[in-house]
Amino acid sequence: MKHLLLVISAILMSASITTTSHARSIDRTPVVATLTGFLEGIHGAYLLADGRLQVEDINGKIKVVQLTKQATAKLTDLSQSLVGAKLNDTTTMIICRMMPQPSLSVLSVGSPLAIVLTNQDCTVGHKVSPKDKELLARSRELRMSLTTLALNAL
Repeated sequence: MKHLLLVISAILMSASITTTSHARSIDRTPVVATLTGFLEGIHGAYLLADGRLQVEDINGKIKVVQLTKQATAKLTDLSQSLVGAKLNDTTTMIICRMMPQPSLSVLSVGSPLAIVLTNQDCTVGHKVSPKDKELLARSRELRMSLTTLALNAL
């Protein structure tokens, strides 16, 4: 809660920011997809229905990038194809000792947002992924696309 209050305070202090972190839009623009985790100073990327991509850094600051209509359409189509997908949701008690690599790994889509893909390696005990192989490929494509766009935004 303390982190959330700090993030919201930082956002409200910036005149150029139009939306809050964790994809709760002040202007009520619907959220299409979110990608969270930690990678190269990025904490999350939030795709809004109007084609804006919000990239939140680890300090809670948000940069907003306007995507092209084509990119927005492609990402929105990928997101919508994942809404309501049947999911593999597993919890394992055994986690390997390997150090987890930093990544933006938790992909959520829909309204309300629902997790459709998490990190799949042995460093996590709770894993979520689409059961259908085509939807799994689409979720990975969406996650990679949002990761690439977020890295380019910073």
